[in-house]
Amino acid sequence: MTELPDDPLYRNSLRESLVAIGAWAVCGVYAITYCFLDGYGRDPAEITTVFGVPRWVVFGVFLPWLAANVFSAWYCFRFIRDEDLGEPPEAASAEGGSDAR
Repeated sequence: MTELPDDPLYRNSLRESLVAIGAWAVCGVYAITYCFLDGYGRDPAEITTVFGVPRWVVFGVFLPWLAANVFSAWYCFRFIRDEDLGEPPEAASAEGGSDAR
């Protein structure tokens, strides 16, 4: 296995992307599994409703969507960090550095 670079920006972005992909996968697996088990191949007379919407749609689509939005808000405002990217290349060359064109 290759060793990860020692750059903190890279490590943080890797961690943040893995969390985002993991959350997406969990929500997707839950939604697909629940909708399949509770909504597929059932007699229409057996399907119950919640506020006029089939139960499998409420708990298989709306609930994971709401949970994903709450998680995304927490993730964006509490988990992801701003990092100092350093000095832009234009500023470094304007300070008297050699301009290699």
